[in-house]
Formats: sequence, structure tokens, C-alpha cells
Amino acid sequence: MKKLLMIACAVALCLGCFGLAACGGGSNASGSSSSSAAEDPAAKFVGEWELAAAEGGGITFAGDFGTMVGAKDKVVLSLAEDGTGSLAIDENSVDLTWEPSGENTIEMTADSSFTDLGLGGGKVSADKKSVVVEGTYKDEMLALDLGEADYANNMIFTRDGTIPTLPALTTEAAEAITAGETLVGNWTLSGVNMNGMMLYGDADNLSALVGDQDLSLTIAEDGSVAFMGANGTYNLSDDGATLVLDEAVVTVKKIEDDLILEFSEDVAGIPMVMRFAKQ
Repeated sequence: MKKLLMIACAVALCLGCFGLAACGGGSNASGSSSSSAAEDPAAKFVGEWELAAAEGGGITFAGDFGTMVGAKDKVVLSLAEDGTGSLAIDENSVDLTWEPSGENTIEMTADSSFTDLGLGGGKVSADKKSVVVEGTYKDEMLALDLGEADYANNMIFTRDGTIPTLPALTTEAAEAITAGETLVGNWTLSGVNMNGMMLYGDADNLSALVGDQDLSLTIAEDGSVAFMGANGTYNLSDDGATLVLDEAVVTVKKIEDDLILEFSEDVAGIPMVMRFAKQ
């Protein structure tokens, strides 16, 4: 399906514009809190944080950001007890200082090389020599507010680089479908996993990434299927269900009340999983 390859290319371009380009300088500041947040509100910020997601344009990007930017390691924010820190990709980092600005908020200041990371945003000083970024702690996550930065308004950091509350975008937890009534209906795209890089959002925002393509999925009682301008059928067997679209065979499974479609690299250009919610 050529349109799926177009989705992959368009999203890759978007992620490339959002991506982080490593820059020089830096320190290896890190730390761990020995006192509880109840005794010291600043203690919960101290230590290492891994980039887990970014938000912008109504879409949440999640996954392995290190792989996305060609880094060997994760994208790591380190905050030390002495108020110093760094934002690092591999051995490259930008130094920063930080201080609490409220019970659950901090203010970080970095020199202008912060913008060389490709993030933009933050509050740039009048002399353009420093950038101030606000961070908010909630539900064991640290969100950095980038303001009106292109592509990403917020960067979300967690201790392990994952956000377990995001819906699954893999087939591992999905179940095989053996009954047609499970498939029948009109379905709306809610998430895409492209080779480990995941995008979440409503159908309109996801569609806007690829030139407002119609990304809805319709499966009728008569066995017919319509998706992205392609027409086909579904097949059921003891092993589960598949969709046949323009001679491409796509595995479809159930997760909670949603459908999970798994596209092979031969079909989509890269391994791809899509999650659909029933309208």
C-alpha cells in the first residue's frame, strides 16, 4: 500500500524536524535524592531523567528518542543537588542551572547553545545569551514547557524513559480475533507505532501529518473493508483475522475494545502498527 509508505515518510520528516542535534560542551552532573520530597520539595527533581515523550500539534510522540536522533544512548536530563545539571545526548551535553520555583515546579537556565539541540522554545534572554525553561512535576513525570517551539511544546521526562499510562501500540498484548462481529464497524485511528516510534492523537491531528488523508477504517458485515482509498475483504481462521487490501495481507487483532493492525515492512515500507478505536 503506497499510501502507508507516504505516512512513514511524512512522519519521519516531521520527527526529523523535531529531532535533537547533539552539541558540544557540558558536564556529567547527576545525583540521587537521599531525603524525601516531603522534607524537601526540591528532592523529587534530583537525579537522572530520560526523555519519554514530546507533545505538539495535538500529538504525543513517544518511544526511543535516542534511536530517532541516531544516538547510542538515551536523551538524558541530569539535575544535581547543588543546582547544576545538563541535558545530554551521548557524550554531548548542554550545561544548565536549576532552582525550585514552587512546590512542584522548577526553573532551568542554560546558555544559548540549548537551542542548538533543535528544541527551540523556552524564554530567550534579551541579549540572546541564555534560555529559561520551566519544568513541572506531576505523577512522577517532569514536563519541560518549550512554549511556542516548533513541533514540540512540551518534553516529558520520566525516570526510566517510559510512560506506562499510554495505550499499548504493539501486538504483544493483543488477542486473536475469530469472530466477524468483533471486526464490523467504523474505526478511527488513535495511534501509530513506526519501528518503535509512537504517535498518539485524535484522527484529525494524525491525519494532518499526512496531508489530511482519510485514515478511517470501515469493516462491513458482508466482509468488505475500506481503508485509505483501498478496498478489500477480511478473512477469519482458527489463527485469527487478516485484512486483504490491494493484495496486501494485514494482521488484525483486538486489544481491549480497539483493533490493532500490524503491517509488515513489505507492505508499509517499515514495520508499522496502527491502533483504531470504534466510532
